[in-house]
Amino acid sequence: MAKPIIKEQPNRVSGIKIVTAAVIICLLTAMALETPETIGESGMYTFFILILPVLAGILIASRFLNIKHLDSIGHKITYLFISVIVSYLTLGLMTSVIFDSVNYNASRKNKPLIITVPITEFKAYDRNKNASYQIKFEFEGEEEHVETDKKSLERFELENFYNIQLKLRPGIWNRYLVEEWKIVQ
Repeated sequence: MAKPIIKEQPNRVSGIKIVTAAVIICLLTAMALETPETIGESGMYTFFILILPVLAGILIASRFLNIKHLDSIGHKITYLFISVIVSYLTLGLMTSVIFDSVNYNASRKNKPLIITVPITEFKAYDRNKNASYQIKFEFEGEEEHVETDKKSLERFELENFYNIQLKLRPGIWNRYLVEEWKIVQ
């Protein structure tokens, strides 16, 4: 009787199981935590919270996987695509959750600001029965929005030129915590 070429190692956990568990844990954590509503743009946020974790994840994955043996450019592109998604779903979500909690704590120490800006659009998105309703406005030269519900959105018509009054607390990296808002004329 011939001996098997590959022996099973029953006590060894595969890398795919570890990555799958990490993605599930990060997704559940991000869904369970209520993310504070923030506005404001910053290149530092984009780089350190979005881009850097994805690049780090790609480097970590390439360290543990031997991509030189991939025989075609299609396999290499697939590897890169999967690495970007897994990196964002693990490291990207973790850094985002950590930043949100740090920004929340930093903004709670600052005095609130009250600003009034014109509303540019009332928007309703219907995504496979998960409708999203937004009130859009411009803040510091960038388009921003706050989430609302359908009932609140239906009461207003853009032709009446409404403004939105926001109570904000400055956080870090030009991110503002939205404490409350109301529509005024």
